[in-house]
Amino acid sequence: AVRMSALPVLVGVLLMALAIVSRTYLSNDERKDLLLTDIVVGLTLTRPSNPARKIAVGVNTNLDLIVSAVGLLRALGVSSDVEPVDHAGLASLQDLSEVVCHSMVNCAGIERVFKGKEDFWNTVRMATSLPHSVSFSSVSVVHLCAHMQYHLGGNAGLMAEKLFELDSHLEVLLAAPVGKKIKELLHPQILVPTFTPNCVEEVHMILEYSSGDTWGSTCQAACANRVIYSHDVSNSQLHSLKAFQRSLDEFEPDLVVFSGAHLLEGQPQGYWEGRVQDVAAFLQHTAASGIPLHLELATVGNLNYLSYLTESILHLPSSLGLNEQELLSLAKASRAPGFDFASLPAKPGVSDVSDLLHWLMSHLSKNKSASLSRVHFHTLAFHIVAERVGGPWSNGCSSVLAGARTAALQACATQHFDPALFTLQAPETFALSSSDQQVAQRTVDFDSSGVARWEREGLRYYLSPVPVCKEPLRTVGLGDAISASGLLYSQFNKLLRS
Repeated sequence: AVRMSALPVLVGVLLMALAIVSRTYLSNDERKDLLLTDIVVGLTLTRPSNPARKIAVGVNTNLDLIVSAVGLLRALGVSSDVEPVDHAGLASLQDLSEVVCHSMVNCAGIERVFKGKEDFWNTVRMATSLPHSVSFSSVSVVHLCAHMQYHLGGNAGLMAEKLFELDSHLEVLLAAPVGKKIKELLHPQILVPTFTPNCVEEVHMILEYSSGDTWGSTCQAACANRVIYSHDVSNSQLHSLKAFQRSLDEFEPDLVVFSGAHLLEGQPQGYWEGRVQDVAAFLQHTAASGIPLHLELATVGNLNYLSYLTESILHLPSSLGLNEQELLSLAKASRAPGFDFASLPAKPGVSDVSDLLHWLMSHLSKNKSASLSRVHFHTLAFHIVAERVGGPWSNGCSSVLAGARTAALQACATQHFDPALFTLQAPETFALSSSDQQVAQRTVDFDSSGVARWEREGLRYYLSPVPVCKEPLRTVGLGDAISASGLLYSQFNKLLRS
């Protein structure tokens, strides 16, 4: 007899076995539909045997104002007669127009600092006068925060919220600038040791566009994406870093997530050099305690700053999250050998990403104090989790699948799977390298869980196709949600690490 409590498990096993056997007799389209279902429904996801239960996240939060990129540019009266230009920073509305064009043409998510305070706040005022927004007469942030068109923003804030959303039994601590409005947007059970009711809450502009949107005659969006810009003071100076460090001793987390270092690029070089060293000291202290440490990267336009950041801190966390733009920028800033950056596409394929990840982990491991042993990479069509063989991280298969599932559901703003909402854009076959012919000749297949896996010089790779939402309702925050989901399904073995 089978106990009733075991029936759900037995049914799940039988369904997976049936799916494995039936794949052999399906057409390509039918196999794609089955793969979509596997990823989004998550039948093959396995939670780690010893998951993190207390997670501390810091150090950046803000209010996001989300508007139509084309609608705002038109309202601002900016010329649409532009060419795509990737400015490292924004000095004018013309720069903004050119960066939006570059983002559209290359399907690239971009984040930049707006250097002029007055010009920045003029765009904020204009954004709130667009349809479905609430207009206001004062430019003070306190007044702005009263309006409900603002959303929770900032990598740390979004990751803390997503972690709790995915598992309400977690204890989540968020150490970042939090005032009245951001506190209202956070789940009430998230612990906030840095809550200051009257603090200035920074505003970040999120300019979203849909696939096919046009700006002028030369700029047409290749996919749905966004451009983010801000004139941020508190986050760009990492005001919450000390409070984050103090809170860890009392909270005693199982996992620490750090983000916000990218915002330092808006400060003078002398300032960011000093603060990066402060971050390095914090990361070294945390890593030395044996607590798993994940660093979430974000877009940086200043390659000199990115080079300094890479050599100073990126080897210190044991886990790193980033997308294709950030991976390419890291390689450019570090002058990675063997890559022709002029010919690499803005969205590199699997073989180029495999080479870039191999370079990144090999390069960072040269530092004597290196701890990095896991990277979670995400791009529109596919995700890769790379783990060092014999390292402290494992369960990469479920980790990469969890991220792909979250990307699909969140982009379509749904909790229910409908195959008609999604499409697969990942290649069915691919080379494992563009530079190493011996590696390139190897072939891998997607297994019954929908994951392709391979090993290369001490690194184990897990690749999952992403069910791409055909008509995404939200693009901002997807990277943070992907990394948060992947971390919940990752196993960290402290004994192995020590």
